[in-house]
Amino acid sequence: MADSYLDLARKVLLVERCPLSAKDILDKALRADGLPPHLYGRTPHKTLQARLSEDILSRRSRSQFFRTEAGKFFLREFLEDPKIPDEMKTEYPAPRRSLQLENRSVLAVSRQDWTSKFDRRTVVDAEDFRAKFDNSELEYLSTEELEKQMDYLPVLSFVLVHRDMRVLSYMIGRLRAGGDPLNRPRSIGFGGYVLEDHRDITYDAFFGILESGITILADGVGMPLELAEKARYEGELVPRTCVISKTHLGEEAIFAIADYKCTGTFDPGRPNLSFTGLKWLEKCSKPNDVSNFDPLSLLMLCNTKEERLSAFP
Repeated sequence: MADSYLDLARKVLLVERCPLSAKDILDKALRADGLPPHLYGRTPHKTLQARLSEDILSRRSRSQFFRTEAGKFFLREFLEDPKIPDEMKTEYPAPRRSLQLENRSVLAVSRQDWTSKFDRRTVVDAEDFRAKFDNSELEYLSTEELEKQMDYLPVLSFVLVHRDMRVLSYMIGRLRAGGDPLNRPRSIGFGGYVLEDHRDITYDAFFGILESGITILADGVGMPLELAEKARYEGELVPRTCVISKTHLGEEAIFAIADYKCTGTFDPGRPNLSFTGLKWLEKCSKPNDVSNFDPLSLLMLCNTKEERLSAFP
């Protein structure tokens, strides 16, 4: 029945040619006598909104729908229609309230494999990591499996957003248990667990690491869709290093660090429910208080011995 909801939404939006809420879509279908019997119910608008949100979240740019504001949906095919006003073509990034990991497979690397390839090093070039691992040696484990198999380290993306001589920092809001481990301290890296569905056969997603970072920039920081697509397919997200470090919870993980140079058209200045306290840090001045930064950010801001771990490329 899920397709019936999406089909109905598309039919109504094609006729109305303007963004609508789920409730408005159902109301207009009802008035036009176009609401199928199985869609009647106490709260069908909530089901429709959930179906639309799920389709946008899972398919992203491949979804036929997008949000123009909180709770308002429109058709992506109208983005190229010159008769549609520009204000109806601006995509609204939904708040990233939680990184749900239940029943999701997380990219993981065994400590034994890491040691055999890199000896005791904890910092390696991203290209070295890419060259020495292949898909057959990588595992995608559930959080339950990760807790049981202590020999495996989860892999997280860690994207540094640069503009001129500054790097963007933020405070991530509270997330539910099982969410992103970088959930409280101030950080300079936007990212999270690399999931199995972050792999993409249409471009080199670097085992899903780059797709994970781009997803965070688009869904969490508010990067416009067209810039996210450009970063994805034109190689604007540049892998730098892979580092074994601790999360703020004290758990070890492999962080894949990448750089993104912020263009003039992208202004990540609107914090949402997930990312708050967005603030640019100057390269030439160390923050007055670094005690609240997550361990990897702290290392990159304060440790100048390892140049590859500098916050600035």
